[in-house]
Amino acid sequence: MEKRVVIIGSGVSGLLACKHTLKIGLSPIVFEVEERTGGVWSHTLESTRLQNSKEIYWFSDFPWPSSIKKHTYPTHNQVMEYLESYAQHFNIFPCIKFNSKVIGIEYFGESNEEMDSWALWSGTGKPFGSKGKWHVKVQDTKNCCIHVYHAEFVVLCIGQFSGLPNIPEFLPNQGPEVFKGKVMHSEDFSALDNSTAAELIKTKRITVVGSHKSAVDIAAECANANGFKGDEKLKNIFESPVFQNYIIGSPTATVSLYRQIIHPRIPQLAIIGYSENFSSLGCSEIESVWLSHFLDGNLELPSIRDMEEEANTWADHIKQVTGRYFRRDCISNFNIYYNDQLCKDMGYNPRRKKGLLADLFIPYTPTDYSGLQQHIHVPKPRLNTSDMARMLGFGIGNELFDSIDQHSSASYKH
Repeated sequence: MEKRVVIIGSGVSGLLACKHTLKIGLSPIVFEVEERTGGVWSHTLESTRLQNSKEIYWFSDFPWPSSIKKHTYPTHNQVMEYLESYAQHFNIFPCIKFNSKVIGIEYFGESNEEMDSWALWSGTGKPFGSKGKWHVKVQDTKNCCIHVYHAEFVVLCIGQFSGLPNIPEFLPNQGPEVFKGKVMHSEDFSALDNSTAAELIKTKRITVVGSHKSAVDIAAECANANGFKGDEKLKNIFESPVFQNYIIGSPTATVSLYRQIIHPRIPQLAIIGYSENFSSLGCSEIESVWLSHFLDGNLELPSIRDMEEEANTWADHIKQVTGRYFRRDCISNFNIYYNDQLCKDMGYNPRRKKGLLADLFIPYTPTDYSGLQQHIHVPKPRLNTSDMARMLGFGIGNELFDSIDQHSSASYKH
Protein backbone atom coordinates (compact mmCIF):
# COMPACT_ATOMS: atom_id res chain seq x y z
CA MET A 1 0.00 0.00 0.00
CA GLU A 2 1.45 3.33 -1.09
CA LYS A 3 1.39 6.16 1.44
CA ARG A 4 2.37 9.23 -0.56
CA VAL A 5 1.72 12.45 1.37
CA VAL A 6 1.63 15.94 -0.13
CA ILE A 7 1.77 19.00 2.11
CA ILE A 8 0.78 22.33 0.58
CA GLY A 9 2.52 25.32 2.16
CA SER A 10 5.73 25.66 4.18
CA GLY A 11 4.73 28.26 6.72
CA VAL A 12 4.62 27.39 10.42
CA SER A 13 1.86 24.80 9.91
CA GLY A 14 3.56 23.22 6.90
CA LEU A 15 6.88 22.87 8.74
CA LEU A 16 5.15 21.22 11.69
CA ALA A 17 3.08 18.89 9.52
CA CYS A 18 6.22 17.84 7.63
CA LYS A 19 8.29 17.31 10.78
CA HIS A 20 5.71 15.08 12.45
CA THR A 21 4.97 13.18 9.23
CA LEU A 22 8.68 12.45 8.85
CA LYS A 23 8.78 11.30 12.45
CA ILE A 24 6.40 8.40 11.76
CA GLY A 25 8.46 7.19 8.80
CA LEU A 26 6.60 8.77 5.87
CA SER A 27 8.28 10.82 3.12
CA PRO A 28 6.13 13.88 2.39
CA ILE A 29 6.56 16.35 -0.45
CA VAL A 30 5.98 19.99 0.51
CA PHE A 31 5.00 22.44 -2.23
CA GLU A 32 5.83 26.09 -1.53
CA VAL A 33 5.00 28.87 -3.95
CA GLU A 34 7.70 31.23 -2.61
CA GLU A 35 11.49 30.98 -2.75
CA ARG A 36 11.79 30.48 1.00
CA THR A 37 9.85 29.00 3.86
CA GLY A 38 8.01 30.97 6.54
CA GLY A 39 4.56 31.66 5.07
CA VAL A 40 3.27 35.11 6.00
CA TRP A 41 6.53 35.79 7.84
CA SER A 42 8.42 35.77 4.55
CA HIS A 43 6.51 38.90 3.43
CA THR A 44 6.26 41.33 6.30
CA LEU A 45 6.92 44.99 6.95
CA GLU A 46 10.24 46.19 8.31
CA SER A 47 8.60 47.21 11.60
CA THR A 48 6.69 43.94 12.11
CA ARG A 49 7.35 42.06 15.33
CA LEU A 50 5.85 38.99 16.93
CA GLN A 51 2.59 40.07 18.55
CA ASN A 52 2.68 37.25 21.09
CA SER A 53 5.50 37.08 23.57
CA LYS A 54 8.10 34.52 22.60
CA GLU A 55 7.30 32.57 25.80
CA ILE A 56 4.02 31.36 24.27
CA TYR A 57 5.13 31.29 20.62
CA TRP A 58 7.78 28.62 20.17
CA PHE A 59 8.16 24.99 19.15
CA SER A 60 7.85 22.74 22.18
CA ASP A 61 11.02 20.83 21.26
CA PHE A 62 13.03 23.70 19.80
CA PRO A 63 13.50 26.78 22.03
CA TRP A 64 14.36 30.26 20.85
CA PRO A 65 18.12 30.89 20.59
CA SER A 66 19.83 32.51 23.57
CA SER A 67 20.78 35.47 21.35
CA ILE A 68 17.26 36.90 21.65
CA LYS A 69 16.84 36.19 25.34
CA LYS A 70 16.25 39.89 26.06
CA HIS A 71 13.71 40.31 23.25
CA THR A 72 10.16 39.64 24.42
CA TYR A 73 8.75 40.34 20.94
CA PRO A 74 11.24 39.20 18.27
CA THR A 75 11.50 41.06 14.97
CA HIS A 76 10.28 39.48 11.75
CA ASN A 77 13.88 38.73 10.76
CA GLN A 78 14.44 36.92 14.06
CA VAL A 79 11.23 34.93 13.55
CA MET A 80 12.32 33.94 10.03
CA GLU A 81 15.73 32.85 11.31
CA TYR A 82 14.01 30.79 14.01
CA LEU A 83 11.69 29.06 11.52
CA GLU A 84 14.52 28.33 9.11
CA SER A 85 16.67 26.98 11.95
CA TYR A 86 13.80 24.66 12.89
CA ALA A 87 13.53 23.41 9.32
CA GLN A 88 17.28 22.88 9.17
CA HIS A 89 17.45 21.09 12.53
CA PHE A 90 14.72 18.58 11.65
CA ASN A 91 15.93 18.08 8.06
CA ILE A 92 12.75 19.47 6.50
CA PHE A 93 14.36 21.42 3.63
CA PRO A 94 15.00 18.32 1.46
CA CYS A 95 11.23 17.71 1.43
CA ILE A 96 10.33 21.19 0.13
CA LYS A 97 9.90 22.08 -3.53
CA PHE A 98 10.14 25.86 -3.69
CA ASN A 99 8.67 28.03 -6.48
CA SER A 100 5.90 25.44 -6.78
CA LYS A 101 2.39 26.83 -6.91
CA VAL A 102 -0.46 24.36 -6.39
CA ILE A 103 -3.16 25.49 -8.79
CA GLY A 104 -5.68 22.77 -8.03
CA ILE A 105 -6.30 19.41 -6.41
CA GLU A 106 -8.81 16.79 -7.58
CA TYR A 107 -9.87 13.47 -6.10
CA PHE A 108 -10.13 10.44 -8.40
CA GLY A 109 -11.14 6.81 -7.87
CA GLU A 110 -14.46 7.19 -6.04
CA SER A 111 -17.70 8.56 -7.47
CA ASN A 112 -19.76 11.16 -5.67
CA GLU A 113 -22.50 8.55 -5.26
CA GLU A 114 -20.10 6.12 -3.58
CA MET A 115 -18.79 8.81 -1.25
CA ASP A 116 -22.33 9.86 -0.30
CA SER A 117 -23.06 6.28 0.79
CA TRP A 118 -20.09 6.07 3.18
CA ALA A 119 -20.78 5.72 6.89
CA LEU A 120 -17.08 6.13 7.72
CA TRP A 121 -14.69 8.85 6.58
CA SER A 122 -12.96 7.83 3.31
CA GLY A 123 -15.13 4.70 3.36
CA THR A 124 -12.89 2.93 5.88
CA GLY A 125 -12.25 5.55 8.56
CA LYS A 126 -8.53 5.16 7.80
CA PRO A 127 -6.08 7.61 6.19
CA PHE A 128 -4.83 5.03 3.69
CA GLY A 129 -6.36 2.02 1.96
CA SER A 130 -9.08 3.61 -0.13
CA LYS A 131 -8.90 3.24 -3.90
CA GLY A 132 -9.15 7.01 -4.27
CA LYS A 133 -6.15 9.28 -4.93
CA TRP A 134 -5.50 13.00 -5.12
CA HIS A 135 -4.12 14.57 -8.30
CA VAL A 136 -2.17 17.69 -7.35
CA LYS A 137 -1.51 20.19 -10.16
CA VAL A 138 1.67 22.16 -9.52
CA GLN A 139 2.99 25.05 -11.60
CA ASP A 140 6.68 25.93 -11.59
CA THR A 141 6.67 29.69 -11.01
CA LYS A 142 9.99 30.07 -12.86
CA ASN A 143 9.06 28.47 -16.20
CA CYS A 144 5.24 28.11 -15.83
CA CYS A 145 5.40 24.37 -16.56
CA ILE A 146 2.64 22.32 -14.92
CA HIS A 147 3.19 18.88 -13.40
CA VAL A 148 0.62 16.55 -11.84
CA TYR A 149 1.58 14.63 -8.70
CA HIS A 150 -0.39 11.74 -7.21
CA ALA A 151 -0.90 11.33 -3.47
CA GLU A 152 -2.85 9.11 -1.13
CA PHE A 153 -3.14 11.91 1.42
CA VAL A 154 -3.04 15.71 1.21
CA VAL A 155 -2.43 18.17 4.05
CA LEU A 156 -3.47 21.77 3.43
CA CYS A 157 -1.35 24.30 5.33
CA ILE A 158 -2.32 27.42 3.42
CA GLY A 159 -3.70 29.50 6.29
CA GLN A 160 -6.21 32.32 6.14
CA PHE A 161 -4.13 35.47 6.00
CA SER A 162 -2.47 35.51 2.60
CA GLY A 163 -3.07 34.79 -1.05
CA LEU A 164 -6.59 36.14 -1.58
CA PRO A 165 -7.02 39.79 -0.56
CA ASN A 166 -10.45 40.82 0.67
CA ILE A 167 -10.98 43.96 -1.42
CA PRO A 168 -14.35 45.65 -0.77
CA GLU A 169 -16.80 45.80 -3.68
CA PHE A 170 -17.89 49.27 -4.76
CA LEU A 171 -20.76 50.60 -6.82
CA PRO A 172 -19.85 51.77 -10.35
CA ASN A 173 -17.97 55.07 -10.35
CA GLN A 174 -17.70 55.02 -6.56
CA GLY A 175 -14.58 52.93 -6.12
CA PRO A 176 -10.82 53.17 -6.65
CA GLU A 177 -11.27 54.15 -10.30
CA VAL A 178 -12.46 57.64 -9.27
CA PHE A 179 -9.73 58.05 -6.65
CA LYS A 180 -6.72 59.99 -7.91
CA GLY A 181 -4.31 58.35 -5.46
CA LYS A 182 -3.08 54.77 -5.19
CA VAL A 183 -5.10 51.93 -3.66
CA MET A 184 -3.37 48.71 -2.61
CA HIS A 185 -3.86 45.78 -0.27
CA SER A 186 -1.65 45.01 2.72
CA GLU A 187 -0.37 41.88 0.98
CA ASP A 188 0.92 43.92 -1.97
CA PHE A 189 2.49 46.51 0.31
CA SER A 190 4.20 43.84 2.43
CA ALA A 191 5.69 42.28 -0.71
CA LEU A 192 7.67 45.46 -1.44
CA ASP A 193 11.28 45.69 -0.33
CA ASN A 194 11.89 48.08 2.55
CA SER A 195 13.33 50.96 0.53
CA THR A 196 10.54 50.84 -2.09
CA ALA A 197 7.87 50.77 0.63
CA ALA A 198 9.45 53.73 2.43
CA GLU A 199 9.63 55.75 -0.78
CA LEU A 200 6.02 54.93 -1.68
CA ILE A 201 4.58 56.41 1.53
CA LYS A 202 6.98 59.31 1.92
CA THR A 203 5.22 62.72 2.18
CA LYS A 204 1.80 61.15 1.43
CA ARG A 205 -1.44 61.27 3.38
CA ILE A 206 -2.43 57.66 4.08
CA THR A 207 -5.74 56.06 5.08
CA VAL A 208 -5.68 52.62 6.69
CA VAL A 209 -8.85 50.57 6.25
CA GLY A 210 -9.18 47.87 8.90
CA SER A 211 -8.21 47.32 12.53
CA HIS A 212 -6.65 43.86 12.75
CA LYS A 213 -3.01 42.77 12.86
CA SER A 214 -1.94 43.90 9.39
CA ALA A 215 -3.70 47.22 9.82
CA VAL A 216 -1.85 47.94 13.07
CA ASP A 217 1.49 47.05 11.49
CA ILE A 218 0.86 49.15 8.42
CA ALA A 219 -0.55 52.07 10.39
CA ALA A 220 2.83 52.26 12.07
CA GLU A 221 4.34 52.76 8.63
CA CYS A 222 1.45 54.87 7.25
CA ALA A 223 0.06 52.43 4.71
CA ASN A 224 -3.21 50.78 3.67
CA ALA A 225 -4.66 47.48 4.97
CA ASN A 226 -7.66 45.18 4.78
CA GLY A 227 -8.36 41.48 5.38
CA PHE A 228 -8.26 38.20 3.51
CA LYS A 229 -10.85 35.77 2.19
CA GLY A 230 -9.47 32.69 3.88
CA ASP A 231 -12.51 30.53 3.24
CA GLU A 232 -12.56 31.33 -0.48
CA LYS A 233 -8.85 30.66 -0.70
CA LEU A 234 -9.47 27.23 0.83
CA LYS A 235 -12.41 26.57 -1.47
CA ASN A 236 -10.59 27.56 -4.63
CA ILE A 237 -7.86 24.96 -4.25
CA PHE A 238 -10.44 22.23 -4.94
CA GLU A 239 -11.42 21.60 -8.56
CA SER A 240 -14.56 19.63 -7.63
CA PRO A 241 -17.68 21.83 -7.24
CA VAL A 242 -18.95 19.28 -4.71
CA PHE A 243 -15.91 19.74 -2.47
CA GLN A 244 -16.03 23.51 -2.97
CA ASN A 245 -19.60 23.47 -1.74
CA TYR A 246 -18.56 21.43 1.29
CA ILE A 247 -16.09 24.19 2.20
CA ILE A 248 -18.51 27.09 1.69
CA GLY A 249 -22.05 25.79 1.55
CA SER A 250 -23.84 29.06 2.27
CA PRO A 251 -23.09 32.66 3.30
CA THR A 252 -24.12 31.84 6.87
CA ALA A 253 -22.01 28.68 7.24
CA THR A 254 -18.44 28.40 8.43
CA VAL A 255 -15.93 25.76 7.34
CA SER A 256 -17.12 22.76 9.34
CA LEU A 257 -14.14 20.65 10.42
CA TYR A 258 -13.96 17.78 12.88
CA ARG A 259 -11.36 18.70 15.50
CA GLN A 260 -10.68 21.74 13.27
CA ILE A 261 -8.63 19.37 11.08
CA ILE A 262 -10.78 16.88 9.12
CA HIS A 263 -13.76 17.65 6.91
CA PRO A 264 -16.19 14.75 7.38
CA ARG A 265 -17.08 14.63 3.67
CA ILE A 266 -13.68 15.21 2.04
CA PRO A 267 -11.60 12.00 2.06
CA GLN A 268 -7.88 11.52 2.59
CA LEU A 269 -7.25 15.17 3.39
CA ALA A 270 -6.47 17.24 6.47
CA ILE A 271 -6.22 20.96 7.15
CA ILE A 272 -3.66 22.26 9.65
CA GLY A 273 -3.48 25.79 11.02
CA TYR A 274 -6.73 27.13 9.62
CA SER A 275 -8.36 28.16 12.92
CA GLU A 276 -7.33 31.46 14.45
CA ASN A 277 -5.85 31.24 17.93
CA PHE A 278 -3.82 33.16 20.50
CA SER A 279 -0.75 31.18 19.42
CA SER A 280 -1.06 29.81 15.91
CA LEU A 281 2.23 27.95 16.33
CA GLY A 282 1.12 26.07 19.43
CA CYS A 283 -2.24 25.20 17.90
CA SER A 284 -0.65 23.95 14.66
CA GLU A 285 1.85 21.88 16.62
CA ILE A 286 -0.69 19.88 18.60
CA GLU A 287 -2.84 19.50 15.47
CA SER A 288 0.19 18.10 13.62
CA VAL A 289 0.86 15.63 16.44
CA TRP A 290 -2.80 14.55 16.33
CA LEU A 291 -2.59 14.10 12.57
CA SER A 292 0.60 12.04 12.83
CA HIS A 293 -1.15 9.71 15.29
CA PHE A 294 -3.97 9.31 12.79
CA LEU A 295 -1.66 8.70 9.82
CA ASP A 296 0.26 6.13 11.86
CA GLY A 297 -2.91 4.16 12.66
CA ASN A 298 -3.00 5.07 16.35
CA LEU A 299 -6.21 7.08 16.31
CA GLU A 300 -9.71 6.17 15.18
CA LEU A 301 -12.32 8.53 13.78
CA PRO A 302 -16.01 8.27 14.66
CA SER A 303 -18.64 7.89 11.96
CA ILE A 304 -19.23 10.66 9.43
CA ARG A 305 -22.54 11.46 11.12
CA ASP A 306 -20.90 11.84 14.54
CA MET A 307 -18.06 13.90 13.06
CA GLU A 308 -20.55 16.24 11.40
CA GLU A 309 -22.57 16.57 14.59
CA GLU A 310 -19.54 17.56 16.65
CA ALA A 311 -18.11 19.83 13.94
CA ASN A 312 -21.44 21.64 13.72
CA THR A 313 -21.55 22.03 17.51
CA TRP A 314 -18.16 23.73 17.45
CA ALA A 315 -19.16 25.85 14.45
CA ASP A 316 -22.33 27.02 16.20
CA HIS A 317 -20.33 28.02 19.27
CA ILE A 318 -17.79 29.90 17.14
CA LYS A 319 -20.63 31.82 15.50
CA GLN A 320 -22.17 32.58 18.88
CA VAL A 321 -18.93 33.99 20.25
CA THR A 322 -17.52 35.78 17.21
CA GLY A 323 -20.73 37.07 15.64
CA ARG A 324 -20.31 38.38 12.12
CA TYR A 325 -16.60 37.47 12.17
CA PHE A 326 -17.39 33.74 12.39
CA ARG A 327 -15.55 32.94 9.15
CA ARG A 328 -12.24 33.60 10.90
CA ASP A 329 -12.82 30.31 12.81
CA CYS A 330 -11.43 31.77 16.01
CA ILE A 331 -11.17 29.22 18.84
CA SER A 332 -9.14 31.39 21.23
CA ASN A 333 -11.82 31.51 23.91
CA PHE A 334 -11.70 27.72 24.43
CA ASN A 335 -8.18 26.92 23.33
CA ILE A 336 -7.28 24.81 26.39
CA TYR A 337 -10.46 22.77 26.06
CA TYR A 338 -9.65 22.18 22.39
CA ASN A 339 -6.18 20.94 23.32
CA ASP A 340 -7.79 18.67 25.93
CA GLN A 341 -9.90 17.02 23.25
CA LEU A 342 -6.90 16.36 21.01
CA CYS A 343 -4.92 14.94 23.95
CA LYS A 344 -7.75 12.61 24.91
CA ASP A 345 -8.10 11.43 21.31
CA MET A 346 -4.44 10.45 21.34
CA GLY A 347 -4.63 8.74 24.72
CA TYR A 348 -2.69 11.38 26.64
CA ASN A 349 -3.60 12.93 29.96
CA PRO A 350 -5.10 16.34 29.08
CA ARG A 351 -4.10 17.70 32.49
CA ARG A 352 -0.51 18.53 31.64
CA LYS A 353 0.53 20.16 34.91
CA LYS A 354 1.28 18.70 38.33
CA GLY A 355 -1.69 19.25 40.61
CA LEU A 356 -5.21 20.59 40.19
CA LEU A 357 -4.42 24.16 41.27
CA ALA A 358 -1.53 24.43 38.82
CA ASP A 359 -3.73 23.00 36.08
CA LEU A 360 -6.44 25.55 36.75
CA PHE A 361 -4.49 28.72 37.45
CA ILE A 362 -1.03 28.56 35.84
CA PRO A 363 -1.12 29.52 32.13
CA TYR A 364 -0.33 26.75 29.69
CA THR A 365 2.76 27.11 27.48
CA PRO A 366 4.31 24.97 24.73
CA THR A 367 6.44 23.08 27.29
CA ASP A 368 3.26 21.57 28.74
CA TYR A 369 2.73 19.70 25.46
CA SER A 370 6.33 18.74 24.77
CA GLY A 371 7.11 15.09 24.18
CA LEU A 372 3.58 14.05 23.24
CA GLN A 373 4.97 11.52 20.78
CA GLN A 374 7.55 10.11 23.17
CA HIS A 375 5.24 7.96 25.26
CA ILE A 376 1.58 7.46 26.06
CA HIS A 377 0.35 9.06 29.24
CA VAL A 378 -2.17 7.22 31.42
CA PRO A 379 -5.11 9.59 31.88
CA LYS A 380 -5.95 10.61 35.43
CA PRO A 381 -9.51 11.09 36.68
CA ARG A 382 -10.62 14.64 36.03
CA LEU A 383 -13.67 16.83 36.30
CA ASN A 384 -15.84 17.17 33.25
CA THR A 385 -15.13 20.44 31.47
CA SER A 386 -18.71 21.59 32.09
CA ASP A 387 -18.27 21.10 35.85
CA MET A 388 -14.92 22.87 35.84
CA ALA A 389 -16.39 25.77 33.85
CA ARG A 390 -19.16 26.16 36.39
CA MET A 391 -16.67 26.01 39.29
CA LEU A 392 -14.75 28.88 37.71
CA GLY A 393 -17.93 30.84 37.07
CA PHE A 394 -17.99 30.56 33.27
CA GLY A 395 -21.64 30.66 32.24
CA ILE A 396 -21.21 30.95 28.48
CA GLY A 397 -20.85 27.87 26.38
CA ASN A 398 -21.66 25.25 29.03
CA GLU A 399 -24.03 23.52 26.61
CA LEU A 400 -21.06 23.08 24.26
CA PHE A 401 -18.95 21.58 27.04
CA ASP A 402 -21.77 19.24 28.13
CA SER A 403 -22.41 17.87 24.65
CA ILE A 404 -18.76 17.34 23.74
CA ASP A 405 -17.86 15.83 27.14
CA GLN A 406 -20.67 13.33 26.63
CA HIS A 407 -19.46 12.45 23.13
CA SER A 408 -15.77 12.18 23.96
CA SER A 409 -16.25 10.07 27.09
CA ALA A 410 -17.45 7.15 24.97
CA SER A 411 -14.28 7.05 22.88
CA TYR A 412 -11.69 8.04 25.50
CA LYS A 413 -8.74 5.63 25.48
CA HIS A 414 -7.90 4.60 29.03
